[in-house]
Amino acid sequence: MVLCVRYGVVGLTLAAAASAPLPAAAILTDFPSDGAAAGVEVAAAGATIEISHLAFSVAQVECFKRSKLIARATGFFYASAGDIYLITNRHVVRSEEADHLPDKLKLRLHTDAADIRRNDVYVVRLYDRDGQRRWLEHPTGDVDVVAIPLDTGRLQARYVVRPFGLEDHLPEEVVIQVGEDVLVFGYPLGLYDVAYNLPLVRRGTLASFYPIPFGGRPYFLMECRLHRGCSGSPVLTKAGGLMQTRSASPEMFLSRGFYLLGVSSARVEKRREGEGEEPLGLNEVWFAYLIPEIIAQDKAE
Repeated sequence: MVLCVRYGVVGLTLAAAASAPLPAAAILTDFPSDGAAAGVEVAAAGATIEISHLAFSVAQVECFKRSKLIARATGFFYASAGDIYLITNRHVVRSEEADHLPDKLKLRLHTDAADIRRNDVYVVRLYDRDGQRRWLEHPTGDVDVVAIPLDTGRLQARYVVRPFGLEDHLPEEVVIQVGEDVLVFGYPLGLYDVAYNLPLVRRGTLASFYPIPFGGRPYFLMECRLHRGCSGSPVLTKAGGLMQTRSASPEMFLSRGFYLLGVSSARVEKRREGEGEEPLGLNEVWFAYLIPEIIAQDKAE
């Protein structure tokens, strides 16, 4: 029997890093139209360096029930038609089977693109005043990905955020082969660079044939050593690699940027009778194309 075990929410006893409170700036909207991996010059430890814009694309998600911190996970930002959404797993915002029922999320976001030591908390309410959920789910109801509408005006006024968008999806004409490297940005066991509020990056490989939906469901498998706290992590291609086009006469080209492949969700394990569960080192990644399908419901209202 094959099991899918959600590793995303880190209980308080497993969370390793304490938040670093520090405080003002703007939103980065310099999307490279060709997917180029543009960097951002920042001040760190007294020196000016250039870091990837992805530092402002991902956030640790702290789940609260009333005033109690109950878990940690990962989320990332996605822009559509001028609005910004937080993307994470459905089981991060609600999991009845695990009795995980937070009412708000807290994100620690950068507030100064020139000094990444400066950051502040952004609160995401999961329910409106009438008690209705604010997050959006896929219309099929069977996808472990949600999009939460954010207050774009407040983000633009105070925080530094670089959201993904349709232009960051892997182009349809591009082929990626099984066994190719992918990158996972997240917060394993709540660990991250507290001084500069930066996520960690793990390297994985494609373990199933992309873009074929594994088992007929809209996700693929990735081999990667992930821990709790990585639910909701974006999974990306590596920048600077050779990629092949899907055509009658395939061409190779050098990728200049990162492409968003999907959202990491759960690890896959094999159960043997009488022997319990056996880890395979495999993880579900829900396809990125599901995100605009989820957001479309918000635009239709």
